[in-house]
Amino acid sequence: MQVWSARLRIFLLVPVLLLVVGTVAWEHEATEPPFDVVVLESLDDDTARDVLSVFEGELDARLLADRRRADFLRVRVSAGVPLSLPAGYRLVDADLVVSFGKAAAEQGSLALGGAATPHLFAYLPRDLEVSLSEVRAGDSRSPATGITGHPPRGAAFAIARQLFASRGGTPLTIGILYRANGDSTFNAMRRSAGGAASHDFVALPFVVAGDADTAALLGAVGDAAAAAAAGELSVDAFWLALDTAAPLDLLVRTIETRTGRPVVYAPSEAAVAAGALMSLAPDPRSTAREAAALAERLLAGATPADLPLRAPHRVDLSLNLETADSLGIVPSHQLMEFARGRLFR
Repeated sequence: MQVWSARLRIFLLVPVLLLVVGTVAWEHEATEPPFDVVVLESLDDDTARDVLSVFEGELDARLLADRRRADFLRVRVSAGVPLSLPAGYRLVDADLVVSFGKAAAEQGSLALGGAATPHLFAYLPRDLEVSLSEVRAGDSRSPATGITGHPPRGAAFAIARQLFASRGGTPLTIGILYRANGDSTFNAMRRSAGGAASHDFVALPFVVAGDADTAALLGAVGDAAAAAAAGELSVDAFWLALDTAAPLDLLVRTIETRTGRPVVYAPSEAAVAAGALMSLAPDPRSTAREAAALAERLLAGATPADLPLRAPHRVDLSLNLETADSLGIVPSHQLMEFARGRLFR
């Protein structure tokens, strides 16, 4: 009887010991210090509210699977304004810095100053993508990677070709407006266009300071467009190839007011609502989830240099049907389906 009693006590004690050991182990894992993630953002207010909440929620959910969590410090960044952090806080001490938007990427890179702190870009503008690609090519230990803020090169031109193919008459002459930085921007875009016979492209570079305010940018773009419309080029329409924080809807209205010519492409839905024919832009929520997946890998120890720069997986097409009609364009059923929910008149 005593032997059976001892065995019973041992039998009952084993699950209790296992429970205690499991609880101690879980508490040890659960008390791992949270990751310190700094989120720098220079997006417009509507996009920021949506994108940042999705990013932070998705990253938290991913970390929770490993009983980890993140403390987020969100900092608003403005072009030309020095980065402002809480007193005594240093960006280089963070576990990860995530920059949403051009000004955030620029200020974040400047503040990190080449430190080893992983730096994840989202909505990376094309000029910074080129710069980062060059850095990564020359330094395999580059601490930065990211998701570009534009569709895959040539995607917008491929859709434009489909749209222009539906119109008859003389091919359009389209002026590409972009910041003057040599011929590389225009030549790369022209190669993407593929020399389609239904339209011709001319370069319209304009000069404006990198930290110019909205009024200066509107003036520079408006002057370049007006000169092209009144000159020998006889430009029929304009293509806005800009990475800018300035409201693109204002740029569209400025060009239309000063030239009487339409804008056939601008990289934002707001610009299409203002009268541009089309836009092709990253889907904000999808890009935020992609950024969270990359952030999880970086916090798990992945090397940024081993994660390639990538275009967003999902992009949204917007169309202005009134502008299409004025140009004699009849969008295909396929494109109308692609742009469903983002059609404007």
